[in-house]
Amino acid sequence: LIATSDIECGLNERGYQVTRLNTYSTEPAVWDDKMYERAKQTTIVTFASPSAVRVWADRVNTNIPAVCIGLTTRNEAEKLGFRTVASPNSPGLSGLADLILEFVTKRSVDGNSASFQERY
Repeated sequence: LIATSDIECGLNERGYQVTRLNTYSTEPAVWDDKMYERAKQTTIVTFASPSAVRVWADRVNTNIPAVCIGLTTRNEAEKLGFRTVASPNSPGLSGLADLILEFVTKRSVDGNSASFQERY
């Protein structure tokens, strides 16, 4: 898997000459049976890329809250059916960590993620 061509096409449409360089590819990690079982027991999942969202949705499910690093990843999670999706106002690790902490704190206080879900 590689990045989408959205930026490349958008620049071409505006008259820019673009030379695409695929400097990396994204490949799903290999999971063993123990990893699958642990994933199925997860109460929250975090994502830093749309490709990670696609792999999770394909392998596990979309029935748990997802905290995403930014809007592009959030959009992919929503598109694939995650019911509760949160992302920081500004993309980045700091905001991602804050949202994870908020979820874990609320869950430990009220025993579920309802208040977190209502907010997002």
